[in-house]
Amino acid sequence: MNRFPWWGSVLLAILAYCSLKYGVRELLPEEHRLLGLLQLLAPLAAMALLLLAGKQLYDHDDGESTTEIEDDSLENNGEKADE
Repeated sequence: MNRFPWWGSVLLAILAYCSLKYGVRELLPEEHRLLGLLQLLAPLAAMALLLLAGKQLYDHDDGESTTEIEDDSLENNGEKADE
């Protein structure tokens, strides 16, 4: 199963913020009681999705570097190779 990419959560955060902050105004009448509440929830929804994006970004980070120099030093037990 493929995971949802971290940048997808960033795009959803932008979409959620714009929808709740500005889009709800177009869908609901101005005297509706939920209009103000939904507009206040826009930053909270965006923050939650951005935190999820940060979590997804570092989910696959094992803390291991795969650079060639470090791999060579690990194979030689930290000793410099004879050239």
